[in-house]
Amino acid sequence: MHTDADVALFLFAHQDDEYAAAPWLGRELASGAAVWCAYFTDGAARTPAHERDAETRTVLNSLGIRDENIGFLGGSDRVADGALPHRLEYADELLMQWIARRRDAPTRVYTPDWEGGHPDHDAVHALGAHFSMRLGIPHWAFSIYNGYHCPPPFFSCLRLLPGGEKQRLTYSFAQGWRWAMLCWHYRSQRRTWLGLFPGAFVARVLLRRESIRRCDPRRLADRPHKGTLLYERLFAMPYQRFDELTREFTSKDMSQRPLHQAAPRPHG
Repeated sequence: MHTDADVALFLFAHQDDEYAAAPWLGRELASGAAVWCAYFTDGAARTPAHERDAETRTVLNSLGIRDENIGFLGGSDRVADGALPHRLEYADELLMQWIARRRDAPTRVYTPDWEGGHPDHDAVHALGAHFSMRLGIPHWAFSIYNGYHCPPPFFSCLRLLPGGEKQRLTYSFAQGWRWAMLCWHYRSQRRTWLGLFPGAFVARVLLRRESIRRCDPRRLADRPHKGTLLYERLFAMPYQRFDELTREFTSKDMSQRPLHQAAPRPHG
């Protein structure tokens, strides 16, 4: 496997999570990097997996990502939507097998943030933390949604929690409009996007700025934020239960291995 290529690896829980990463996918492609996207669950809570796969493939293709760089991991034994915290070891094996079959090695990894929004999203963050430490590469995280400082029934969309080293990206109205309107490709998820689109529209069309966070794997030992987490409120997943399911995986090697100190690759 070659290690001199410039490869950005994006890890997602569900088909449509790429929506939140669209600016970073676009930035990486514009820089000339190869972009790979891997998905860990079937996303089939309400819609067949093949239908959701097709929607995501359409969005990624429209952004310039080729089919051969898109992986829906697990074949006939894909992790069920909502079950990723239960199957982290298996998902980690799937990722390593997928990477091993490829010609190059990733030079950085992006995941959803550790933000308490959806248990599958936080599980992918844990996978990315381990993967980045194993390869000694930077790990960056983007926000999808979270309930930080939001009374029910409200939540934040595309807004990182406070703290950490961040990079901000500002973009034009045309770019923001294009990325905001990608949601209309997810026809099977109209109900979900009725809730997500208002916040996404504000972030991408009105504010036109988003940030990513340089990840610290030691955060995995702590609750994402104080107060009720969104997945406790919406998905009946108490943090204590999530922690029980993921502790063995998230604590592996964390206390002994130093943080990777390589400088992030400059952009722009």
